[in-house]
Amino acid sequence: MKTSFTLALTAGAALALAAHSAAAQQSSTPPPPATPTPTATATVSTPSVTVRVPRVKLDKYRGRVLTFNIATIIVQSMDNPRMIWSFQYSTELRAKVADMLSTASFQPGDKVVVYCNPGTTVAVKFKGKPSKPA
Repeated sequence: MKTSFTLALTAGAALALAAHSAAAQQSSTPPPPATPTPTATATVSTPSVTVRVPRVKLDKYRGRVLTFNIATIIVQSMDNPRMIWSFQYSTELRAKVADMLSTASFQPGDKVVVYCNPGTTVAVKFKGKPSKPA
């Protein structure tokens, strides 16, 4: 009988301690800051700050065209024939590609330089002389 009384007493003490620590944690967090009520509007004039954003250097891939269509351009490296890259087009370049396909476009074997953003396979621009349509 004495052991059950001791067990109940320690369990009750543990519960009380847990409740007290939970209450202490809740009260230790600060309340959110009160939003000030606007009484008068004040204008703050600050000098304009010009922030220069560094230009991102584009990755450059030189090679020969394997496939050129409205969705992608596939290029084989000039240095290593086993290296093949596939590029999608940016939205600005896609309009130019649609115009190119209706007139003169790249044929397999044409030399081209493809520029894309670092770490992506989205072509931003390309240089090269497209073949005349046959």
